[in-house]
Amino acid sequence: MNITQKEKLLVIIIRYFLPIFIIFITILASILVTYEHKSNIQTEKEYIKNQYITDQKELIKSDLKRVYNYIKNKEKNTKENLQIDLKSRVNNAYSILNSIYENNKDKKTKKEIIEQIKYALKDIRFSKGKGYFFIFTMNANTILNSAFPKLNGMSLWNHQDAKGTFIFQDMKKLLKNKNEVYYDWYWKDPLKKDEGERLKIGYFKKFEPYGLYIGTGFYYEDYVHNLKDEVANYISKLRYKDDRYVFIIDEYRDLIVSKHESILNINIQEYADGDFWENSIDKLTKNKSREDGLYVEYGLNVDELDEPIKKISYLLYFENWDWVLGTGFELSSINATIKQKQNYLEEKYKTYLNNIFLIGFIFVFFLLILSYFISKYIEKSFFNYTSDLEEKQDLLLKAHEVGGFGNWEVDTNSMTAIWSDSIIKIFGIEKMPEKVGPEFLKTIMHKEDWKCFESSMYSAIKEHKEHKCTYRIIKPDSSIVWIDCKGEYDSRTNKIVGTIQDITERMQFEIDKHEKEKIIQYQSKMAAMGEMIGNIAHQWRQPLSVISTASTGIKLKKEMGELSDEDLLTTMDSINNSTQYLSQTIDDFRNFFNPAQQNYIMVSIEDVIDSTLNLVHAQYVSKGITIIKNIEDISLKTSKNGLIQVLINILNNSRDVLAEQKKQKKFIFINSFKKSKDLLIEIYDNGNGIDEKIINRIFEPYFTTKYKSQGTGIGLFMSQEIIEKQLNGTIVAENYSYNYEGEDYTGAKFTIKISLS
Repeated sequence: MNITQKEKLLVIIIRYFLPIFIIFITILASILVTYEHKSNIQTEKEYIKNQYITDQKELIKSDLKRVYNYIKNKEKNTKENLQIDLKSRVNNAYSILNSIYENNKDKKTKKEIIEQIKYALKDIRFSKGKGYFFIFTMNANTILNSAFPKLNGMSLWNHQDAKGTFIFQDMKKLLKNKNEVYYDWYWKDPLKKDEGERLKIGYFKKFEPYGLYIGTGFYYEDYVHNLKDEVANYISKLRYKDDRYVFIIDEYRDLIVSKHESILNINIQEYADGDFWENSIDKLTKNKSREDGLYVEYGLNVDELDEPIKKISYLLYFENWDWVLGTGFELSSINATIKQKQNYLEEKYKTYLNNIFLIGFIFVFFLLILSYFISKYIEKSFFNYTSDLEEKQDLLLKAHEVGGFGNWEVDTNSMTAIWSDSIIKIFGIEKMPEKVGPEFLKTIMHKEDWKCFESSMYSAIKEHKEHKCTYRIIKPDSSIVWIDCKGEYDSRTNKIVGTIQDITERMQFEIDKHEKEKIIQYQSKMAAMGEMIGNIAHQWRQPLSVISTASTGIKLKKEMGELSDEDLLTTMDSINNSTQYLSQTIDDFRNFFNPAQQNYIMVSIEDVIDSTLNLVHAQYVSKGITIIKNIEDISLKTSKNGLIQVLINILNNSRDVLAEQKKQKKFIFINSFKKSKDLLIEIYDNGNGIDEKIINRIFEPYFTTKYKSQGTGIGLFMSQEIIEKQLNGTIVAENYSYNYEGEDYTGAKFTIKISLS
């Protein structure tokens, strides 16, 4: 690996700057200390004597403040740290799960892979055996519960915690649009049967291939307890100058941290000075500012000491845990310490000037050696980091290649581009030109897409907007590649930097989906046309029969010489009325198929319903079905024929159900009314309703309970499409029980809601 000149300079600076700086500081410090000592040595002696206690107080206060802040920081991020730990645990387990799936998806069945996953995860524990993993389906069926195998195979869909939350129903909603989620809930600890449900913090991650999610959770109370033990254990090992230590009194007023084992874990009320400590703690906890401490002076009497010693301690109250923290110093050591410090200063400065240069030379010499090895270590680490970075970059490029991604950049000054190898491979380019830029891209881009691309690039260059465009590339073999291209302008380099992604499969899926929808719409149109032809036959049967009977009658009377002028006129009127009826029927059916009626126009809902019944009422009369209307006439702007088609589909479903039944009374009710700013249309019958097992599937395409000769299964699907996509409304189906004329009935009820605003 080659090292650049800048990197060499950096290594030289690291190697030599620190020793030179230390030498300079040492010489300067020696001069300053010598000068300062001569002027302040006498004052220092007096100052030590007067300020020792004050200094010690400030020292123990500072030390305890650091301990307090340490505890505060630990407690402040308790939940976040637990969430981070749980996420790490789940991600590790997810890696195992995903690895098993990837290695076996083409070799084993789904059931075998799930069993292998369960076997791999069931014995994994963490946090002293309290942590474990579980796997559920999106409908809350337990695939794995490592700690409680008896739950495996059970459904927890309707399980509620102490707050009344449906945990697993919530989880399905949260994971619908996310791959991972943190979640809090309440759960009973089977190991603590005398306690209720406790707060659990959890993390869940969705496994898309099988519609599962893996997760874990930990009792927040247990985590806080463990954290307290960890903090107390850490503080118990702290020691300061003169063997000073920190002591802690917990929320039960037990001394849980102390250097003296004879009083460790004793309650302060049982201690000789229990009243003193109770009063001091009471005064401390009543401070308005919890970070304001309290100095106390007391006698310490413990078994490890020959006689009681006088101490001054500084106390702080940590409210969130109800802990009292303290540290102090012994008063008996003041005189000896002051004398010792005075003698020490005199002796120190006698030899200081003689030794400072010698010590400085030795220190710098060893520092040079140390800095040499440190620089070598940094240099090696730097090279290893660079090598590792290159390996990761190669891995990222491979991942981009697998995912159909590529990187590019365009110099806006020269309009030259740099493409990654992934882009060249995606575009299928065998030989790259010397200069790559928008002009070359234009030669391989579908001509219909160039204008959009050019406009987006112009906005990115001139207005510094995001470049975003979807276009098609024509490969050398004439195949088409769909590309999603994104980029942003970098003002520092005057370049546009971005990525592309091969979205051919996704676009082909959308095209296939669109073609399928067109087929369904065509089938629906043909079905509607067939239905209308049947309705025409029913509508015309009676008037044609009247015309036939009337014409035959007058012919017979004429042959017998009994035809009077009155009979002739009456018969002609009857024939004319029937003919007018046939003509009106033709107009009704022609309006239904008239494209102009598909447009949004102002219509009366009563007129829409009457037009619908005019088209189909003959079949209902022939099958003994009574249609009962309760219409509040409301005007709205909508697609008349679209709404008529929906009403016919719903009415025909009720007709088919009632036609199969042998009831004497067959009813279809049609209600329309205004509710708030919406029009509601209700259609229900007395056909005994829809099977609850299939009611949620009736709007699916090609789903039908009729024989193939009687139904295509697209009527209700198209009705939902028309209502939701054309009319901006909603349609729902349910089973409905009601009373009519003193009798109870049950049937299917369809409710259409269309906004009037």
